[in-house]
Amino acid sequence: MQPFSVVPLAIAAAIAFPEVTSACNPAEIAPYDAYDSRVFNWQYYLNQNPDLIPAGLYTEAQAKQHWYANGICEGRSAHPNFHSKQYLAGYSDVNTHFGGRRSGAIRHYLQSGISEGRYGYNPYEVNGQWGKWVARNTPFSPHSADLLTVSGSTRTAGTIDSVFWKGKEYINSWDHGRQLQPAVFVNGDGICNNPTMAGGDYDGVQPTTHSTRTYTNSSGSTVVSKVLAAYWTAPGQIVPKFYCPLRPETYPGSGQVKAVNTKHTSDYKIETTVTAGYKYPNVIKYYTYIVIPEYVTGLMTEAVTGYLPGDMSYFYAYDLAGQKTLTALSIDAEQNKPLVVSNAGGDKAMGIWSPGLPQPGLPTELLKYGYGIGHHPSSNPIESTMKWNVVYRHGAANAGAVYGYTTYIVLGSKTEVTGRMDQIYTDWKNGRL
Repeated sequence: MQPFSVVPLAIAAAIAFPEVTSACNPAEIAPYDAYDSRVFNWQYYLNQNPDLIPAGLYTEAQAKQHWYANGICEGRSAHPNFHSKQYLAGYSDVNTHFGGRRSGAIRHYLQSGISEGRYGYNPYEVNGQWGKWVARNTPFSPHSADLLTVSGSTRTAGTIDSVFWKGKEYINSWDHGRQLQPAVFVNGDGICNNPTMAGGDYDGVQPTTHSTRTYTNSSGSTVVSKVLAAYWTAPGQIVPKFYCPLRPETYPGSGQVKAVNTKHTSDYKIETTVTAGYKYPNVIKYYTYIVIPEYVTGLMTEAVTGYLPGDMSYFYAYDLAGQKTLTALSIDAEQNKPLVVSNAGGDKAMGIWSPGLPQPGLPTELLKYGYGIGHHPSSNPIESTMKWNVVYRHGAANAGAVYGYTTYIVLGSKTEVTGRMDQIYTDWKNGRL
């Protein structure tokens, strides 16, 4: 089949013509690969189709099997920058030629669409049209080598649950405590009083959340999300005292404590503004804004925490302000230097720096904290995860108090990440950030 002539993507936000649905056949994708990395990523597929993990799909092989047997013809999204439904909706010539077959859309995109410069997605899509809010650093350059895609979904109340750069999905979205999100720990009560942006522990792997999304908007390179955060624990939930060490035991010697919250959804307002490609293609600016609804005796905030896939298991403290050295970290704890996290080969890495750390005004003994790490391996490959967090601490505050934090997240190889961190640090020192 000869390549079709290029037809401009339909600018209309909604589908502008009826979708044709003749018989779909994944075999017609051949000789092209149905698992080509430009249309399929197994971790993205499982994370972004929220019925699959609850159905017991956990591995790459299971994801591939489902994609070929079901997902292709169901029109599911398996890549942040290609979706057969959007492709057919945007290009009437493809839709007509293949009779609306989603398998045909994939074949055309791989055979001709990429070389013709066609979009695999609709850059004019309505906010949340496909259950997602998407930001791209170069939304109108769909095949740029530097294309960075960041998105949140209805499952997580608009919280960022995908960061995709150069073929790598950087976010683990197994339950509602993962993702790339803020959380608040109130009055020293640990998880027993812990509003969390994406949802509660009881939301688990399900496709819904008890966080209330009050506003979400994606435009160009930025996603803004506002929520009333769910409490991590269910009302009255009993948990091991280890997780809430300052709470009184339910009865002496029980080793159990009771959650503080009496409802699922808190009145804590959490707002995030996330910009893909801030000043540089591989930099994300993550701004967090928290409004406290009640008097508190103290707060510990995760301005942002990132849960990464299990292969991102190498942690380093980076002496950004000093000798520019990397020091390997193996113990799950906090320290006060920016972080670099990578896979074994160092070709996929993430850097994390928050200019407000070390936090001014804290007692000297607390200045050694701020950046935490956690190893959470699992034999279940989609559940296995590695964590980092950016932590701030505050004393007593009245209702209506607000807190804001800025964090820069850098993607690339380990060498690329440290080099870019040096650049943004220099920009910051010179007032250019």
